[in-house]
Amino acid sequence: MPDTPSGDPLSGFSPARPYTRDAAGDAPRTPGVHVVVESGVVVYVGSTGDLRRRLCQHLTGNRGSSVLHDQVGRLLDQPGAPAAAADIADWLAHCDLRWLKTDDTQGVKEALVATLGPRFNRHVPKESGLPEVSAKQRQFDRLKSGRYYGGVLDAVRAYLHVAVPDAADKERDYWTLSCLPATHAGRLAAVSMKRMETFVLAEPAEQNEHPVITCFVIVRWSALRQHWPTFQAFTDAFPDLTIYHSDYADPGPDQVRVDGWHHDLIAAFRDDRFAAAVRDLTEPLLKVRTMQTAGHNDQLTEQVLKVDNLANSPDDSRAIEPEAASEGRRRRLAEVTARQGQADFRRRLMKAYGNRCAITGCDTEAALQAAHIDPYDGPATNQVNNGLLLRADLHNLLDRGLIWIDESYVLHVVAGIAHYSSYHGQRIRLPERADDLPDPEALLRHRRAWHGFHDVVEGHEPDPGRRTAGSSSP
Repeated sequence: MPDTPSGDPLSGFSPARPYTRDAAGDAPRTPGVHVVVESGVVVYVGSTGDLRRRLCQHLTGNRGSSVLHDQVGRLLDQPGAPAAAADIADWLAHCDLRWLKTDDTQGVKEALVATLGPRFNRHVPKESGLPEVSAKQRQFDRLKSGRYYGGVLDAVRAYLHVAVPDAADKERDYWTLSCLPATHAGRLAAVSMKRMETFVLAEPAEQNEHPVITCFVIVRWSALRQHWPTFQAFTDAFPDLTIYHSDYADPGPDQVRVDGWHHDLIAAFRDDRFAAAVRDLTEPLLKVRTMQTAGHNDQLTEQVLKVDNLANSPDDSRAIEPEAASEGRRRRLAEVTARQGQADFRRRLMKAYGNRCAITGCDTEAALQAAHIDPYDGPATNQVNNGLLLRADLHNLLDRGLIWIDESYVLHVVAGIAHYSSYHGQRIRLPERADDLPDPEALLRHRRAWHGFHDVVEGHEPDPGRRTAGSSSP
């Protein structure tokens, strides 16, 4: 950490405020470092990818999810009467909170810990003399080291996108995510609301060549029947999904369980009609605080809620050819997640678009992502003319076919996406260099992949989330 002119190691940090939920709620949703100060002495230094979420977690979490929560609890525990979460939050309210936005979270934290020696950053050893590793951390490490980790992240992200508005703000209080829950053998993860599991992922009964995951989701039956009045009609629309009876108490009798492989359910979540059946069931559940917090796994949840995770990638100046991108288009577009190895691609897009979103003009760097037009398929597709610099939410809409850009660079928003309708019909911001302009052929292929050839040539309003047969080829 660089020296500051004042010699104050906390120079640049936010002003001190009592550590309450209001103060935590005012923290930014950005990477950063935070400190807790008791009577003028720093007692804890923490780092995180999301300051607001982590600061709230310290107050409302449990001892397995927060070192600070655990250390304060040990301080307040009485023989036979362990301190409650409310006692821990009350103690913290008498301390001050400060934070610093930085991308070098680990470096700044290590420098502060070395300089200040905060007492709550010291591991409390178990009887064995080894640092304590929580059971939930071990569960997460086990999942992460296995073959299903990527599929779990993809599927849970896709489910939360349709089921829980503002998922990061409602986490733990209104929905939870367990990791390797002990409810049934073979379970990988489960999302719970109120008193029930709403989305469950498990290992397949038999090992597969590919790491596919078996899942089920609870949805509102009446909402499905509006579009598919019979089981056969639903099966015709989603041949790889199966409907079963469901009898959870919380949603009442109007519910069914839909089973399938994780990539097939992810595809179904992109269909607005199916997504509506998911939301119709979860909306009332999210009005009541969940009773499933004991099983919540913060480590897995933090990975699911990450906006982006870009790593370095070699540059490749070759032009895009349809043959080079065709394999990517054949892949299931279930992977609306942060892609690896695109730091250089993002850097070049940032330069081409002047560090601003091509649609909104947003210049908050942490919110901007490198979006591919033709799906990512190795370095050959990491060309500026195959990319758009977009705000994260618009990147997701592009990847789901809910927005598209025509060959005149005019943005189209599909019907039913009211929040984004004001952008419909506007021309996107374009790079100055002609070589960096989005490839019109790639834009055409993107729309065909989601909405079919007849929609392109006849100008029909596309059906959001629908992919037509044979759309994987140009």
